Amino acid sequence: MLIIFVTLWLFWLSVSDMRCCRVPVWLLAAGGMGIGLALLYRGNADAPIEVLKGIFPGTVLLGTGLVTKKVGYGDGITVLLLGMLLGVGRILILFA
Repeated sequence: MLIIFVTLWLFWLSVSDMRCCRVPVWLLAAGGMGIGLALLYRGNADAPIEVLKGIFPGTVLLGTGLVTKKVGYGDGITVLLLGMLLGVGRILILFA
């Protein structure tokens, strides 16, 4: 069920980005809150370490966007949020 919500969220982000060339902050915030709730619901012991490892690719993408201005901030935030949810192994596969 979570995969369906994340897919719809990503679809909505993509459509908004293609139409307006930007992503609404409220849509990123809504996804962040949903991912936060999913992490709380999961509640396993090693979650904080996995979340920190998972946000690394998003942090790198945000840093790249800040330095080069070639990558949008919405892209970096989206990868950061997905990294929190998926973990470092899956987000690196998705990111590559």
